[in-house]
Amino acid sequence: MRGQKMSKVNIIDQAERTTELTTRRDFVTWLLGGAIFISALAAVWSVIRFITPPKSAPASPTEAQLVASVDEIPRGAGKQVVFGSKPVWVIQDKKGNYKAFSAICTHLGCIAEWQQDKQIFFCPCHAGVLDENGKVISGPPPRPLPPYNLETKDDRIYITGLKEGERLYGA
Repeated sequence: MRGQKMSKVNIIDQAERTTELTTRRDFVTWLLGGAIFISALAAVWSVIRFITPPKSAPASPTEAQLVASVDEIPRGAGKQVVFGSKPVWVIQDKKGNYKAFSAICTHLGCIAEWQQDKQIFFCPCHAGVLDENGKVISGPPPRPLPPYNLETKDDRIYITGLKEGERLYGA
């Protein structure tokens, strides 16, 4: 009789353990499935964000922004500044004219660099080359760098906004 009690107790203990293990197993399965689902969702979201260009915010603030004094940018040189939240190159060409262009390449939104020695903008992402007027010389950029308006007052250079009709990358 004692053996029968023992086997009934073992069966009950095994049933409780099985239920407990099944519950743990179900929880771990649910947790793993949730993690895989969230990872897949993040991957799909990243691909969608890569394929779809971002909408740009308003091109520039409403007020003029001081960039530099005329002495700060010698002929052929450039200075990168932030206007609004966008990077902008302000250059003085060899003739002494000040110009400003978006530093955001129109191909995939990389930041183009002003190369003073060659007097060009160069986008390192895909070797886009643009002249001192922002026009495409070679490479994949589909359109020129958008120009900004500049004003010079009291030997100071101000950016007043994106030129009318121009749009930034992704707009």
